[in-house]
Amino acid sequence: MAGEHKNSGKTRGKRRPSGTKGLMFALGCYALLFALQITAYFTTHVLVLLAQSFETLSDVLISTFLLVVTLVSMKPADEGHAFGHERAQNVAAVMSATILIAFFAVEAIRNGIGGFLKTPKPIHHGDLAILVTVIGMVLVAVPIFVIIRERSEAATTRAQLVSLARDEFAYVVGLIAVILTIRGVTWADPAGSIFVGCMILLGAAYLLKENITYLVGKSPEKETLDELRSTAKSVSGVIGVHGLKAEYIGPSRLHVDMHVTVDPDTNLKEANKIARSVRRKMEPITGGDHGEVHVDPEEPDHR
Repeated sequence: MAGEHKNSGKTRGKRRPSGTKGLMFALGCYALLFALQITAYFTTHVLVLLAQSFETLSDVLISTFLLVVTLVSMKPADEGHAFGHERAQNVAAVMSATILIAFFAVEAIRNGIGGFLKTPKPIHHGDLAILVTVIGMVLVAVPIFVIIRERSEAATTRAQLVSLARDEFAYVVGLIAVILTIRGVTWADPAGSIFVGCMILLGAAYLLKENITYLVGKSPEKETLDELRSTAKSVSGVIGVHGLKAEYIGPSRLHVDMHVTVDPDTNLKEANKIARSVRRKMEPITGGDHGEVHVDPEEPDHR
């Protein structure tokens, strides 16, 4: 009978991805921490510090990448990207995971295995190694609190938060390894390096799992679909809903295609008004106004 399709660059109620403040805090902390760790390693020869510096360097590169992509993802829709640029965040998270696996995790584990096979080097300035590890724990905690306070739903910000939480846990284990190494437990240093490498792998696996589904076309949960149906039915003039399809076009936005049924005597002008009302009422759920609402006359087979 009628259809209403809205796909413009301007979106009512669009939830712009935030989190840039947390990403910038993380980048600054990581850059400072890398300088401290690499200097401390060459001073102390503690292998765990080298592994942590690899992890921190990866975080510097990835934080830079995520920050740039977050800004790009805020661009409005255009002719080449009808649904906007939010999926760039998922691409960034997947590429970040690939970088983690391809180099930094492998390198940390390789150095740890090599540490078991080589004669341990004497530890110098053990107190410095402990101090740098504690500083790392503090510096990583700062952007965690900033990101949590921002309450961002952006995939890049979540990716950064996962990385920071993983780092915090790794530093606790690293601190234990450093203390044991200073006390003469020679296996603790290479074991700590391997552990840090495994933590990098786990973080990468999480990022891949969380973001690949969005890139291949993820549908929302049943609860969200039910909410979309009930919201559409709450609009005056809508009798039923069928043919509902929805897909994430970004971490916080949905593209929805649905048919609503109305009284067969509804005129075209009123049908279009109903379609617009349905779309507007769904915007708090979909995060934007990219969607298609088709209006059909009520028939016995429409449930």
